[in-house]
Amino acid sequence: MIIGYQGELGCYSYNSIKKYFKYIPKAFKTFEHIFIALNNKEIDYGYIPINNTLGGRLHENDKLMIEYNIKIIEKYDYKINHNLIVYPGVKKEDIKYVQSHWQALAQCRGYLLKNNLASKGYYDTSASSKYISDNDIKDIGAIASKESAQIYNLEILEENIQDNDNNITSFLLIKNID
Repeated sequence: MIIGYQGELGCYSYNSIKKYFKYIPKAFKTFEHIFIALNNKEIDYGYIPINNTLGGRLHENDKLMIEYNIKIIEKYDYKINHNLIVYPGVKKEDIKYVQSHWQALAQCRGYLLKNNLASKGYYDTSASSKYISDNDIKDIGAIASKESAQIYNLEILEENIQDNDNNITSFLLIKNID
């Protein structure tokens, strides 16, 4: 069985899939690409975030479920711990800005303000880490998982930077209505 998720290796969707399933994960760049792949029967299931206790609802996925006539199989809750990740040797004062998915930036808003760190949205938390690693970027930080730092050989400057330790994302396992 193949399960589609949005993001890169080490993103929270991927990490959650590895925790709960034995399916083969398949990455997509956008949420809509998951829905298209479901309709085209390229994947058996989709796995999408729908809500976060700090960042709120992902209304885009609500709309896509209606538009693509998708069935919810089950909901899974996954604890999110964000980390400030950098290229090896980079110090916090070297960072021009931090990039990550808009949900992660919202979940770490207080930390970013307290540390006077500017931020820019990116399509995925782990893609932010991958971008830094692939391009040897030494003046941008990422907010992502520990797994992301390990996969892309980056350093964690600070752990658990989310504004609240009760940071839970609810994911939905979805499939086509047959």
